[in-house]
Amino acid sequence: MISRGRPRVSITPGQVRRLADSPQRTTWKQIADTLGISVPTAMRLYKKSKQETGPQKH
Repeated sequence: MISRGRPRVSITPGQVRRLADSPQRTTWKQIADTLGISVPTAMRLYKKSKQETGPQKH
């Protein structure tokens, strides 16, 4: 069987949220590169994490 396209990775919305909400000024590009996903996917997962858990209190 020949695999086509980008390999799938298992990233949770929480993983993206932890990086995005960290005290360091992390860009979407840095988050995406760290997790091995695209910038739009990182942003979509972040939005999903906020819908699932509501806003985090600092």
